[in-house]
Amino acid sequence: MASLTGLEKWSYAVGNVPFSVKEAAFANFVVFYYTQVNGLSGSLAGLAMFFALTWDAISDPVVGSWSDNFRSRWGRRHPLLVAGALPTTALFLALFAPPQGMSEMGIFAWLLGVSILLRTTLTVYFVPYTAMGAELSTDYDQRTTIAKARVTLGWIAGMALPAIAFTFFFSTSEWNRRPAGGRKLLVLRHFVSRSRWGNSLDLYYGHPIGDSLVTGGCSQSTFQMD
Repeated sequence: MASLTGLEKWSYAVGNVPFSVKEAAFANFVVFYYTQVNGLSGSLAGLAMFFALTWDAISDPVVGSWSDNFRSRWGRRHPLLVAGALPTTALFLALFAPPQGMSEMGIFAWLLGVSILLRTTLTVYFVPYTAMGAELSTDYDQRTTIAKARVTLGWIAGMALPAIAFTFFFSTSEWNRRPAGGRKLLVLRHFVSRSRWGNSLDLYYGHPIGDSLVTGGCSQSTFQMD
């Protein structure tokens, strides 16, 4: 098999961006958006995340087996990439656009349903995409380089989303009104949340919209779940 060019390797690596954007959105904004903006209780938000992740654990190996045995004139990976990518875009937008006027249980149902559908369509895209990386070359060193490019772009996208969001979607005046310690804590939190342990130990130091997201101290109200 001929050696891949740098352009081909990085073109493949771009495909990791949607997954990283979804991960960053769920880690940093989804729970905050539904609890602080839409008024969903933390318990129901966590329950929706639990059910969606449980389904994700079931669907991943199913889609992997399906992709390995799929046959078409375009190969076994490309049709699934297209089939998963298109609805993933619409569902990601729908995640942050629940209908107005719904009850708390309605918001819970929306979060649960959209999360499950989004994770499913992304699985249809991402599992074949990941498998394709090992099929681009039979050379060990080239496979390592391909994986390195994929992971690198994924981390860049995952770090860029919070930076862009806090630059363009959060008021500069709100940022400037935060104590210096709060700003440092906010930046540290987003670096840690992108790490392996940070995704498990992610702590939200937040208050409703209109108040500062992070304060210099940790009052009792900071840790209220509902």
